Amino acid sequence: MQYPKFDNVAPLSLDGENTAARINRDEIAQTISAALQHIERLNERILIELGRCHALQVVNAGLEGAQASQERERAGLLARIESLEENLETAQSKRLGLLEELTETRVILRSREGYIDRLENALTETRRKLRRARQTWLDRLIVGSEASE
Repeated sequence: MQYPKFDNVAPLSLDGENTAARINRDEIAQTISAALQHIERLNERILIELGRCHALQVVNAGLEGAQASQERERAGLLARIESLEENLETAQSKRLGLLEELTETRVILRSREGYIDRLENALTETRRKLRRARQTWLDRLIVGSEASE
C-alpha cells in the first residue's frame, strides 16, 4: 500500500508527533465540537418549529371542524329559510282565497241587507195599514153600535 506524499509536512516534536498534525487535529476537534453545538441548536430550533407546526395543525383542524360545523348550520338555515318561504307562499295563497271568500260574503251580506231593509220597510208599511184597518174597523164598529142604540 502506498501512502500519499505531502510537501508541507511539519517537523516532528520531541515526543515524536508531528506538531502540525496535532494542531490540525485540535482545530478539527474544535470545529467538530462547534459544528455539533450548532447542530444541537439547529435541532432545538427544528423541534420548536415542529412544535409550532403541530400547534398550527391542531388549530387548523379545529378551524376546519368549526368551518364544517358552520357549513352544516348554514345548510340547515338555508333549508329552514326555504321551508319558511314555501310556508309563506302557502299562507299567502290561503290568504288570497280567504280574501276572495270575504269579498263574496260581503257582497252577499250587502244584498241581504238590502233585502232585509226592504222587508223591514214592507213590515212597517203592513203594520201601518193594519193599524189603519183596525182603526177603520173600530170606527165602523162604534158607528154601528151607535146606530143600533
